[in-house]
Amino acid sequence: MTIRTETRKRKNKVNPIERFGDKIHHWKPGESGNPNGRPPIQKTIADILRRIGDEPAPRKFVKRLNETNPHGNFDNLNNRDAILYKTTYDAVDGNICARDFIVERTEGKVATLVKMNFNPEEINFLLNGVHPDEPTAGSDGSNGDNDQHTA
Repeated sequence: MTIRTETRKRKNKVNPIERFGDKIHHWKPGESGNPNGRPPIQKTIADILRRIGDEPAPRKFVKRLNETNPHGNFDNLNNRDAILYKTTYDAVDGNICARDFIVERTEGKVATLVKMNFNPEEINFLLNGVHPDEPTAGSDGSNGDNDQHTA
């Protein structure tokens, strides 16, 4: 078995200094191009809620779930799952808000029907700014000029 110790050279490799000239050295040696460093990442409310949701559920709630559900083991339940269990039990007990929350997230939100009735004059007013009661040019037999001509 032979071990190759030589390094391969890339064909057509150009020295960056030859290619860019003095543009390659924007800062002096030892000087940073970003002296303040990377800005800290701002935590959003969603990030905080995800972190809290991943924390273990309160022992009191886990104990109550274990007592009411003999076939389930809820010892490793996190807050997010605990909230969903509680919401489900509230919906079964008749809480309408909990029921709507579950239905909207499992079946989708119910579409709201909006009925709009417009007559043609109202549409003309909305599109052209012409009120149906206003006379238009030439409708009264004139040429549309409202100027008073005196001799």
